[in-house]
Amino acid sequence: MNASLSRSFRHDFGNEWDEYLNNRVKHLIQSSATHGNGAAIWADWEVQFMGMVKGDEESQVLEKSGIVIARLKSITMCGKLTLSLLPKFKATDLAPMMDYLLLRGSDVQYHPIVRLNFTGTSLGPKCMRILANTVLDHEKYPYLQWLNFTQCGLTNKPKKKSAKKQTADTNDDEEDQKMQAYGVDMISILAAGLAKNKTLKFLLLNKNPSIDHNGLKTILDSLSQHPSLRCLFYNSNRFTMNHATVLSDWFASIPRLPRIQLAHCGIDDAMFAVITRGIAQNHILFELGVQQNNIGDAGLEVFSKTVLMNEKTNIMRLIMYENNITVEGAKFLADALAVNWTITELNLSHQNNGAFDDDAVNVLCQGLKQNGSLFTLRIGHNGLTSDCCRGLGEVLKMHPNLGKLEVFYNKEIGGKGFEYLAEGLQFSPRLQLLVLSDTSPGKDGGTALKNALWKQFVNTKKMIKETTEALNRCEAISQCVQESDVEAFSPDLINVIVTEFVGYTLLKQLDLKNCFPQLLEPGVRELADVIQRLRNQGHELAVTW
Repeated sequence: MNASLSRSFRHDFGNEWDEYLNNRVKHLIQSSATHGNGAAIWADWEVQFMGMVKGDEESQVLEKSGIVIARLKSITMCGKLTLSLLPKFKATDLAPMMDYLLLRGSDVQYHPIVRLNFTGTSLGPKCMRILANTVLDHEKYPYLQWLNFTQCGLTNKPKKKSAKKQTADTNDDEEDQKMQAYGVDMISILAAGLAKNKTLKFLLLNKNPSIDHNGLKTILDSLSQHPSLRCLFYNSNRFTMNHATVLSDWFASIPRLPRIQLAHCGIDDAMFAVITRGIAQNHILFELGVQQNNIGDAGLEVFSKTVLMNEKTNIMRLIMYENNITVEGAKFLADALAVNWTITELNLSHQNNGAFDDDAVNVLCQGLKQNGSLFTLRIGHNGLTSDCCRGLGEVLKMHPNLGKLEVFYNKEIGGKGFEYLAEGLQFSPRLQLLVLSDTSPGKDGGTALKNALWKQFVNTKKMIKETTEALNRCEAISQCVQESDVEAFSPDLINVIVTEFVGYTLLKQLDLKNCFPQLLEPGVRELADVIQRLRNQGHELAVTW
């Protein structure tokens, strides 16, 4: 990567501020390591108050803010502050804490707080204004990277004051001016703060059902050009067609956000089709989490045809577990995967209606046999039987990039299914993780897996050896060595090229949890023997029993 591209990458993904923080805390980490406290650096990473703010006997006379500040002052390397499920939490409690965080940020003897968690603590407009004026203001605090407002009662509806309260506030001119400057609702105040922020990477707005579509638009507009934000979590919120339209229009405007989570929002096929319309015009988004919704074949058809088959989009991770996908949806997805070259992770586990069956998996595998990008496939908990493994075995044998396969909690996958998988596994030189927990291999499955594990080891070692020898003979590498004024590329560097760039690797993890209820039942001894045999050859296969 040349210098100009490197600067561009840092600017687009927020690494510029990562470097700023790293330089800010480098001396603290080095000092702790020098004094032999390296293991303790992260032991007190989080200061946590859940349910109540309570200190020791000496601090009982202090206010809530005083107790929190005293705890923070006692821990040099604290980087996360959790104020969760606190009843009657007021702006007068929050303001001194945030003022201290600003002071802590300017004190090089302390690690700045980079994560704030308010899960379950009700926040009002005044609290939100304090946050907008302190830790969200980049000019005052260039360190905040993670902010959790899950279940904090966020709403874009202005809080009405009683007549008594309005009379009491009549002379509070400064307060009124601030409220008018930001808007009187929490979402407008939050948006004003987000617009001033440059360092935030993760924003969690889960379980705030009172945010209507106008509130969502206000938040999204404030984030459109955020230089560092990497993921917006908007799970378990009320979602309507108006919300879907707002989100679609925002995606079409090509904001910088690369990842979004929309789990458990009640999104149906019609809403998903509207959202898809905007994603089809977006080349930045690479992770879409729409798990635990009501998306079926019709929604997946639109997404497959307009996004996955669209060379201008870049979806890499598609998370769709606990939806309503059937074999019909698998057909649309298979057609898209056959031509898609960006998708690396696909999660179709636990489809609600139980119709993502063996036929669906085998249809999906027809598309995967023509795909070259997928690295992780999860299809657990779908009531599958051994027949689905016919297609999966072929994918293991033919797919050039598959590194993780998870087929957990499918009790009807038995010995025959393991035999199908074994036929492909022995020719799979890039598979790193195989999860078969809660299946039923029995003796036949154990024996088939044993033979496949050994053959996979032998075949992959041979490919690694041949590739290494070819690289050592490569004229381009010889030329590079000469230009670099070194005698030769080190074996470690050659190994990195083979394992990281070419991707050849031995199976590292095998999950067989709950596959053999009895420790010494048929099949276990066979697997134990091959695991020891691999260990004798210098390969440590991590197995979960």
